[in-house]
Amino acid sequence: MARRTLEADRLTEVILEVFRVNGRLLGADDRLTADSGQSSARWQIVGAIRRPETALSVARARGPARQSGTANILEAARLIDFQDNPTHRRSRLLQLTCRGKQVLDVILSRQVAWTNEFGRRRNLSGRHPCVRGAAPRVRGGGGGPRSVGSSLTE
Repeated sequence: MARRTLEADRLTEVILEVFRVNGRLLGADDRLTADSGQSSARWQIVGAIRRPETALSVARARGPARQSGTANILEAARLIDFQDNPTHRRSRLLQLTCRGKQVLDVILSRQVAWTNEFGRRRNLSGRHPCVRGAAPRVRGGGGGPRSVGSSLTE
């Protein structure tokens, strides 16, 4: 078995910390959305729909995990409607309903209050160096390595 380099160990530490932070943020998101009967997964989809979007567009923006199943739940809750797509017969468009917009507005107002307070308490006035350095490298990098030796920026 190959041994990791020092740099690979450091990257692994960063990745594991990102996973821990992501878990905590999803927990906070679930608490922010609970009173509206939603979850962070549903909020991610509803929040991605600014105009009629395909499920594929939403998946690209928010991650592909169970988008169609969650979209069906959102439709049943009357938060989104499916519309025919004039450019693609089989790929329907998702659009927020008036109720969906209202629920999203409530969640976003809670999220703004929470992030304002969180940032104030931690004096997050500038972008963290780790985020500043990593963000351009991982944007559009997909879900993981495509092959041994591939770069996140390829």
